[in-house]
Amino acid sequence: MKKIWQKMVFQFRRWKNYSYHHVIARKRLILGSLLGIWLVILISGILTPHPPRFTNDELATDQSFGNGTGEVHLLSQTYSKKNGLIMLKFTTKASDSDKMGLNPANLKWRLYVKGEQEDMKLEVIPILDNEITVIIRNVSPEFTALAVDIENRAQNTAGVNTDLTDSSSISTTTTSNKGDDAHVQFLIPETGGKLKRGKVANLSRKQIAKQAINNDIKRLKADQRRLTKAIDQLQKGIASDQRDQADLNKQKQYQTGQELMTTNAELDSIANDMASKQSDIEAAQKSIQEAGQRVRLLQKKRADILSGRYHFDDSIQTYKMK
Repeated sequence: MKKIWQKMVFQFRRWKNYSYHHVIARKRLILGSLLGIWLVILISGILTPHPPRFTNDELATDQSFGNGTGEVHLLSQTYSKKNGLIMLKFTTKASDSDKMGLNPANLKWRLYVKGEQEDMKLEVIPILDNEITVIIRNVSPEFTALAVDIENRAQNTAGVNTDLTDSSSISTTTTSNKGDDAHVQFLIPETGGKLKRGKVANLSRKQIAKQAINNDIKRLKADQRRLTKAIDQLQKGIASDQRDQADLNKQKQYQTGQELMTTNAELDSIANDMASKQSDIEAAQKSIQEAGQRVRLLQKKRADILSGRYHFDDSIQTYKMK
């Protein structure tokens, strides 16, 4: 070890002595080293692949169809590199309804992939009226970005004019739908977007649909129990108001003037409160009924999926993104 150290010291002193007496050679060595480092950095910068940059508009998760038929919202994006799966969760809203989503039968899906795309496949699982889960399978670790294109083939009839017109107004009322757009597109880059890394279970479409339906049935039944308790509390509140009302009616028999006016005002307030509680009871009863109908429909859909009577869309194509 000592001999090695002595050899290293000797070589250093030798180089130091050489560089001291050969200034030009020393400067050339330093310049050559700096130039070599600069070339290495330049070449590595050129050869290293850079992820594409996208604007906020391109990465938007809320999209509306240009033809006015509705909206689509991308709620979550999860990528499991281990399983090669991406799970996307969407909600939809039809323009002609406050509650209903878009009809899944009218939606045509396409997958565009930038980078390695071999065997990548998009599967659509309509879970509920306005909720759609999308699974992208066989995702290559080398993919750069992908885009999910949704076409809504439903027709927007909101602006259709069914009135008769005279000949003088024909030229001014004729319209064209060429500018209407029936497509929305969601861009999902591997980096720089909103794609989160996480666990995505490698389940079949049937299993995913069954799991989601079971969760929704559980939620709806919990809502029914909560609303039933709320109705019970409201009914007890009305019963208490009725007792107060009866007591005040007895008292007012012996009142006059300002005291009577005050009692009548209290009676009016109690009557309004009772009417409000009764309205809340009726709304809760309607919600319980709607939840029951929803549970029955979900149970039927679950049975159809498990029996094979419900058919998933297998016609979705994958394209290379330019």
